[in-house]
Amino acid sequence: MTVPFQTHSDTWLDAHSAGSGPYILEKWEKQVETVLVQNPNYSGTAPYFDRIIIKNLPEASTQVVALQGGEIDLALDITANQVAAIKNNPDLKVYQGPTSNLHFLLFNEDAQISDPLADSKVQPAVRYALDYPGYVQLWGGVTSASIFPSWLLWSIWH
Repeated sequence: MTVPFQTHSDTWLDAHSAGSGPYILEKWEKQVETVLVQNPNYSGTAPYFDRIIIKNLPEASTQVVALQGGEIDLALDITANQVAAIKNNPDLKVYQGPTSNLHFLLFNEDAQISDPLADSKVQPAVRYALDYPGYVQLWGGVTSASIFPSWLLWSIWH
């Protein structure tokens, strides 16, 4: 099977570092972990950490358990309910900021399926009636960074 956009360099880059930034690749195990170490050839200010280990923990609950157990220092993509539990732990800090998550509402404008929504005046009325601050709370108090999440633009252009 051919992977779209795959190049012959992929195999080499999967095992080597070719960057000029503050860290270089020491180890990469697909879907398991990535280990970065300080780049001795970096011309800027030396980074704070000697080594960064990025573990692939796809389940939010696994991230929370690892965070609370001291196995990891940072967890991403945890749910609003899990954030509430973490906030009660004095050993942990929570940062909430703009997200790339996207929530949207679609209307079916076909009068045979949804006659009221086919009326051009009904859709704005529904939008005005929505409790946007309530949705932000439902989504954990985090708002979108922009109207177009970064992953959406990336997927369109690539």
